[in-house]
Amino acid sequence: MAAATDHCSTDDLLAAVDFLDYVNARPDHDFDAANVRGEIEKRATGEP
Repeated sequence: MAAATDHCSTDDLLAAVDFLDYVNARPDHDFDAANVRGEIEKRATGEP
C-alpha cells in the first residue's frame, strides 16, 4: 500500500477498488482482495 499511496491519489485508489474482484478472479493473480480493499478504504478515511 505504501507504494500505491506514494504514487496514486485517494480518488484513484478508490476507483481501483471496483476492479479488485475482477483481478482476483483471474487465475494468474493470487492476492487477498478483501485485505487490499480494506487497506484502501482505511487510507481513504484516514484511519491509521
